[in-house]
Amino acid sequence: MARGKFIGAFFLGSFRSDAFSEYNREFLGTLMNQVSVVIDNSMLYEDIRNKSRQDGLTGLLNHRTFMEKLKEETVRLSRDQKPFSLLLVDIDHFKKVNDTYGHPAGDAVLVHVAGILKEAARGADFVARYGGEEFAVGMVGADTKGAQQMAERLRKTVEKTVVQVGRTAITVKLSIGVASCPDDAVAADGLLHLVGLADNALYHAKRTGRNRVCLFREAKEAEKHASVS
Repeated sequence: MARGKFIGAFFLGSFRSDAFSEYNREFLGTLMNQVSVVIDNSMLYEDIRNKSRQDGLTGLLNHRTFMEKLKEETVRLSRDQKPFSLLLVDIDHFKKVNDTYGHPAGDAVLVHVAGILKEAARGADFVARYGGEEFAVGMVGADTKGAQQMAERLRKTVEKTVVQVGRTAITVKLSIGVASCPDDAVAADGLLHLVGLADNALYHAKRTGRNRVCLFREAKEAEKHASVS
């Protein structure tokens, strides 16, 4: 026991009735109490560590942890030479949700979208609340085509669901920017560079009507045409 919680049980037995003296029993009791405190402290530390890595509202990775994961994946990518894709996901007109229905409704929308993203993620993927109403999905081993298909599934899934807040049903739509390595960037650039590319794609998706998925190469091509004209 530690802090009133059951930590575990330790059994030590013998067929002899006089195998353990009173001193032995007291010593083992003291030892087990100390062990339980050590285990409890370790569990408490792990709990604090996990909470420091998570977004408090959605339970997803927080921004800092996501960026750390990208750095780790940069090392892996340089070694394994496998593709990696990044989705930046933004809830369309989220400010209007907060202004119209209140911040509790906005929180419900964030939790709803986070749940869909987390459920859709594959085993190696990692999902984060990137900031505000923006989320990020790191897709290990996914090329541009695979990432685009995932993004479209996410967009359509969210679009056809509603968030029920009291008697109010709130519809939600997403804009998603997609950037991939090595299609849009090389491993030597680092995956943090990919964030800027995905952000450009997201900006283009929002600028061209929202509720859509945009690849970085589409945004790049659009910028090229705009500069020519």
